[in-house]
Amino acid sequence: MSSLEKLYQSPLATAGEFAVVVSGAAGEARQKRTLAPQDLTFMQVHASTPVYANCTTETGCMSIEATNVGDGNTRIYFLPWSMGCIYRVRPKAGNTVGVNGNLFFTPNLDGCMVTVEGSPQNPTVYHANAANAPLTLNERQLLARVSGKSNEGFVENVIKIDKMKTKQADFSAIPPKNPPPVVNPPSKAHFDLLEYDRGSTTQFTPNKFGPDMTQSLHYGTVFGVRKNGAWTFYKQSYRIVRRKWYAEDRGFFGLSTPKVVEHESCTYNVASIQKLWP
Repeated sequence: MSSLEKLYQSPLATAGEFAVVVSGAAGEARQKRTLAPQDLTFMQVHASTPVYANCTTETGCMSIEATNVGDGNTRIYFLPWSMGCIYRVRPKAGNTVGVNGNLFFTPNLDGCMVTVEGSPQNPTVYHANAANAPLTLNERQLLARVSGKSNEGFVENVIKIDKMKTKQADFSAIPPKNPPPVVNPPSKAHFDLLEYDRGSTTQFTPNKFGPDMTQSLHYGTVFGVRKNGAWTFYKQSYRIVRRKWYAEDRGFFGLSTPKVVEHESCTYNVASIQKLWP
């Protein structure tokens, strides 16, 4: 059984063992024009454009690269992102058996927000990023009041999250082409930085050959699984610990001319995995 099949069959167990690391820029999207100017650019993804997953695994990590090339890879739904934009996609309705065409991925989150709404048979998913978005006068004044204080970063993140939620609601009010009827839909769900970032740190330790660095970073992941025609979306928070250090290398048997060599390592740990929606 492939790693993607394991994720499809047992999403909570598999994503509890592996950090789901997603990358890629596959698919096709176009800008959704609006009558009024928007702080964030609205982008509609073409769900019918084929996207495939190139999946590899290592200890603690399942790496998924979205690609336009099939070449025996599993077909997926993929929602890209870019700075200052909100991308959305509505997977085509279907009730096929197996992993092919029944998995959804979006690139990992390190400041972005993912929103899911609609019905399990016809969900709409949004990936929002508010980097460099224009600030209102009140927002600028608020940031000026907390400048240099311990909560400055928190306040900035809250402003961005509030902006992403507001603009996602504006985008949601623009119906996609041929929207399906939705009766009594479940409440929409958001997954943002304040939930998936458990605290990121960078430490340097003196070393006679150069400073050793240990960096701990948290990221978020959202993925979806469709079974019996209904989607379930999951949210994961994981930590990457990167180490970089320098050491003297004297080669085989210690007989070579000594030289300073840079070493690197990277480990993955899942902090949490839960159902996001519905």
